[in-house]
Amino acid sequence: MGAKTPVFEDDNEADAELARRQASRNFWNPPAVTGPPPPLPPEYQPEDAYGAFLRAAANYATFNTADGLAAIGDATIPLDVGASSAPGWAQRVRENQDRQYRTSIADQHYHPVATLAGQTFGMLVDPARALLPRPTSLAEAAARNAALVATR
Repeated sequence: MGAKTPVFEDDNEADAELARRQASRNFWNPPAVTGPPPPLPPEYQPEDAYGAFLRAAANYATFNTADGLAAIGDATIPLDVGASSAPGWAQRVRENQDRQYRTSIADQHYHPVATLAGQTFGMLVDPARALLPRPTSLAEAAARNAALVATR
């Protein structure tokens, strides 16, 4: 026997099911995205687009250690307005790292163009070129580039 035809309460439910089935059959024809992406929780506070650009560039150029270094700096000498005021240094570092991470995620979500531009700029300002010795063979250059890409 054939498959049963589902019964829907209203047309919106039927349209949603039809869109889901069409999308599952054809990878190149996904359902249309309607509206902006859902907002992040309130504890994810983005910076402005310029700050998102600088944060992405710093993270990419330092192999994603810029947020951690900023968190350690804020735990040692709390100059940032939103720095943690926890009693222990290690706890302040953890709270600051969490805040830095949430800011980076919010920047990626709310300022994707600025973040992508910052990552591109961070890739161009490759510190490994200045810090590491120049490769002497093609195999050495390929191995170094593979190691650098794996850390990003």
